[in-house]
Amino acid sequence: MNVNNGPLSGSKSAGNKALVNRHNTALFRVKRKEDRQSNLFFRISGFRHVKKALSSLILTVAASVAALAQNPGGYKLAFQDSVRVMMETNQNTETSMVGGTFATAWHKLSLDQQDLIVKQTDILRSRRYKPFPLLADYYGAIAFAVEREGADSEKLNSYLKVAGK
Repeated sequence: MNVNNGPLSGSKSAGNKALVNRHNTALFRVKRKEDRQSNLFFRISGFRHVKKALSSLILTVAASVAALAQNPGGYKLAFQDSVRVMMETNQNTETSMVGGTFATAWHKLSLDQQDLIVKQTDILRSRRYKPFPLLADYYGAIAFAVEREGADSEKLNSYLKVAGK
């Protein structure tokens, strides 16, 4: 007769079989639960790589758009438009009228006259003249001579020569 009825004793009694079956079933349940968790982990960890790649792609696109937007040489106004914008930023309605009239009159000037106006403006700016009392009058004189008075090119050339001295 076997006195030792423990699960390791090797006896095949009904009580021992039930105890071993319960123990194996509990181990199986724990192992099955661990397998489900690991499968879920592998599925989620794969998604983590997708999230990482997607976020880095979004950052790259955002950085490239920001870099292109900050390009200082990307968009430059034409001279007559820059004069118009400068004049319209002032609160005075007279200077905003001068800016609009100058932008319209600019297209009626010859290329030589346009170059001379740009050079004279650069000289005035390099001498640090203020834009609103002096440059507004300069641009206004040119704009109203062309638009209102209908000055021909000889009169305008003589005015530009005198203004250049």
